Amino acid sequence: MSGRPPKGRRPPRREQPERAPGGMTVLYGRNAVREALRGRREVQHIWATEPASHEPWLAPAGPEVTVELARSEEIEERCASTGHQGICARVGPYPYAGAVELLAHEAPLIVALDEVQDPQNLGAICRTAECVGATGVVIPERRSAEVTPAVCKASAGAVEHLPVARVRNLADFLADAQQAGCWCYGAAAAAGAYFAQTVPQ
Repeated sequence: MSGRPPKGRRPPRREQPERAPGGMTVLYGRNAVREALRGRREVQHIWATEPASHEPWLAPAGPEVTVELARSEEIEERCASTGHQGICARVGPYPYAGAVELLAHEAPLIVALDEVQDPQNLGAICRTAECVGATGVVIPERRSAEVTPAVCKASAGAVEHLPVARVRNLADFLADAQQAGCWCYGAAAAAGAYFAQTVPQ
C-alpha cells in the first residue's frame, strides 16, 4: 500500500513554527498574540487579516510594533498552522525562569512535569496552573515539550505571564524543593494509589 496521499489531495502540513533571525519566532492565535503584547518579551511585527485587525487590543500595541494587513493564506504560510485565527506575530525568544528563583518564593506552588511531550497538553496544564495562581511550572530540558508557539496557543497566552523553568534533572530539582521546605506530591495516570507525597527534609 502506497504511503502517498490520494491524487489531487495535499498531504497534511506539520505545524512547525517559523524561526526568524536572532532567536525570534512566530506566535499565532488571538489570545497568544494579545498576551504577548501584555507580557515579558519583545513583539516586533504583527500580521492580521482585515477582520482581526479591528481587535480593540491591537490599537495600543505601540509605535514600535508594526501591524500589517495580510491574507489568511499568508498568515498560515508564515506560522505554519491553520489555527492562527487571522493573526500572527514575530516575537522574541521565550524568557524561561530560573528554578532557584521559583523556590525562593514564600510557600511556592510549583507544578513539575516529567516527560510531557505533547505541546497541547503542556499548554493546557500551563493555562490551568496560571488560573489557580501557581508560582510556576518546571519541565526537564530533555524528553519534554518546550514552550513553542503551539504551547502558547494551547495555553491561551498564559505562558506569557506564568514563569516556566527548565531543569537538567527533575529528580534533583525535587530534592532541592524538599530541602527548601516544600511538600512534594506525585501523580501518574497508571499509578495504583491516589497520590504519593514526600515530606520536607
